[in-house]
Amino acid sequence: MNKPPRHDTVMHAALTIDDTLLMGSDDTTGDGGPRLGIALSYMAADLATADTVFAALADGGEIQMTLGPTFWSEGFGMCLDRYGVPWIVDTARSSEGSGE
Repeated sequence: MNKPPRHDTVMHAALTIDDTLLMGSDDTTGDGGPRLGIALSYMAADLATADTVFAALADGGEIQMTLGPTFWSEGFGMCLDRYGVPWIVDTARSSEGSGE
């Protein structure tokens, strides 16, 4: 079922701070139900940084997908922080290619 476009949402937003890219979007469920808020995405320069950031965000929260390799990344994971904010942590593509 096609729904009329919504003009009061943010598909993607990006904020660059030094060498860090912070990205956000409206509710990622895409099910047409009530919007739950936002999702934030953090792109780490390397796997060690991703591990550190993911552990800090998940501390006191809930891991939804353990940080690990995917076909596009050597480290990708999702969690809710202690305040219930959904986070996606990813790593920049390595010069060797994909994570798997």
